[in-house]
Amino acid sequence: MENRHIKWLYRQLPQLEAAGVITAETAESIRRHYAQQDRQPKVGVALVVCGVLGALLIGGGIILLLAHNWQELARPGRTVVAIAPLLAAHILAFWSTATGRNNIAWREGVAIFMALSVAASIAIIGQTYNVPGNLASFLLTWMLLTAPVVYLLRAVGACVIYLAGITGWAVSAQLLGGQALLFWVLLALVLPFVWIISRNRYTTGTALVGWALSICVCIAAGVTMERVVPGLWIVVYTSLFAIFYLVGGYWFADAPSDWQRPYFVTGAGGIAGLSLLFTFAMPWENIGWHSFRHAPGIFETAAVFDYAAAVVLPAAAIALLVTAVRRGEAGRLLYGVMPVLAVFGFLAGLRDWAPVWQMAMFNLYMFVLGAGTIAAGIGKNRMAIVNGGMVVLSALILVRFFDSDLGLAARGMAFIAIGIGFLAVNTILVRKQKKGAHA
Repeated sequence: MENRHIKWLYRQLPQLEAAGVITAETAESIRRHYAQQDRQPKVGVALVVCGVLGALLIGGGIILLLAHNWQELARPGRTVVAIAPLLAAHILAFWSTATGRNNIAWREGVAIFMALSVAASIAIIGQTYNVPGNLASFLLTWMLLTAPVVYLLRAVGACVIYLAGITGWAVSAQLLGGQALLFWVLLALVLPFVWIISRNRYTTGTALVGWALSICVCIAAGVTMERVVPGLWIVVYTSLFAIFYLVGGYWFADAPSDWQRPYFVTGAGGIAGLSLLFTFAMPWENIGWHSFRHAPGIFETAAVFDYAAAVVLPAAAIALLVTAVRRGEAGRLLYGVMPVLAVFGFLAGLRDWAPVWQMAMFNLYMFVLGAGTIAAGIGKNRMAIVNGGMVVLSALILVRFFDSDLGLAARGMAFIAIGIGFLAVNTILVRKQKKGAHA
């Protein structure tokens, strides 16, 4: 049993004993049963951070010392300098494994030192021997050599570096006129590790990897699209956010904080943000087949990814939504229905409907989204959810006021009304929580 579950059980025991559900002897037996597990030493986050910072500072100091004497080194000396940190990192990794010093802090520090050593070695060798290349080729080589480090040392830090690196490579490759579809193959190389650590869902490492993965996938989804059909991104991104929301809401349902629900927060935030964007005319103008692009920098063959994503992602999102409703999670409809609306809006754009129809639909949807979130938060007695719904409603009201011809007095009254609404709802929830605590 996880430590947070044990602590929850300890808090429940006095209540169960007072209600006569269990006897005092049974309660004491339960405490003794879980006492040993509760006393097991745990590596704190601060210790891991210190290990990582130590590796970074040592590496940075070595680089500065070398830079000070760089001009005095001949090519053989520079080659030794390039290989020495990498060799030292491998020796540390082997020694820590052989001597049993494989705690999290040590592994993370050694893994990050090794990943940075790989980058330094590639850069120094390339500069010393004038190896041709660019940022994209450097990042690709670095990440391919870093991938084994993730598995050998089971290091979250190296995994985060890898995810950031392949995303940087995708952006660089696209900016240099190439195609970045290889990103998804590179991502697949590290997904088994993500799955392995995610089995223990509520650790700091799982949360860090989850945030890195969700952010990198969101960036790469737009970078790798050829956008030959303007507006197709609307379908892709709404479906992607809905998948994050539904998977994160189910798989991390018992997370004690939103920090430990990266996919759910990313999905919900993305849906709310896109809903606000879709209340404007800009996304709906000039989309569809009549705007099909044939620019020289576009790879029309690679656009197959766009079409596949626009079919597979909505289908997956709808399937997850239906599954959630069948499990009795009808509340997921509020956010999960977003891809259906986006597909409808895109199809309307293909038929040359005026953007005013899509704008009206998403103004109404965002209002329902905010009001429904507030109602859900009040029902669950969760102030954070209520405030999130208030933010959604406030954003909608504010952009509509700035988008209209209302005077300053009317806008000022609207701001005051929104502020009063925030304070009133929070006051009600605080009183509700106090009553529940005294009940």
